[in-house]
Amino acid sequence: MSQNVEMHREMPWPFPDDRFPQGLGAVVMKSVLSGERPVLQVLHDPENGWGFADGVDDPNTPGGAVAAHISHVTRLDPTLAEMAKLPPGALADRLEVGGEWHIRSFAWDEEPALPGSQEHSLTGANGAGTNFEYLSPGVRVVHDALELAMEPELWTVDLRDGSQLTVMAHSRTVEGNEVVFSLLFSGRPNVLVESLRIPVALMPEDYS
Repeated sequence: MSQNVEMHREMPWPFPDDRFPQGLGAVVMKSVLSGERPVLQVLHDPENGWGFADGVDDPNTPGGAVAAHISHVTRLDPTLAEMAKLPPGALADRLEVGGEWHIRSFAWDEEPALPGSQEHSLTGANGAGTNFEYLSPGVRVVHDALELAMEPELWTVDLRDGSQLTVMAHSRTVEGNEVVFSLLFSGRPNVLVESLRIPVALMPEDYS
């Protein structure tokens, strides 16, 4: 059983047969290991390490995450087995167990942080920083923000599922199968920060 197998922080990728090796370990949130919450974010960092987060709580709080065999995680949720194909430097998000994975590139800015509450720092002209963190897929909070480059617009979107979203943004673009709303902050260069991502399938036909 996996508890009797030596744990390795990283192992050569890609894996044989696209399966997680039995002895591979990862940083895993306790809420996931306890079964309290499912995995909604998977990180395969540029250094070939792995992380599994619930996408809700902050895994960087003291005692929030531990090292565990990935086999424990895939035993709790077999749908995670397909993440063995996730390349280094990639972060995968989903909204629910069995849902579609949305994969984007990932790179550490300064100090490593786990997915689920990844904190980044962007430096402006006067040395001040814009810090923001992911609270869940598509949700990001900006802390100590630089001055906005211009007055943002208020976007109200009536989604096809009957719900309505309101977001302050400077721009709206389509990236793959998602619509991305962003805010522009002053700096050298200016800093563009995503404020919201919405699947195109949920957007009204006249969203453009």
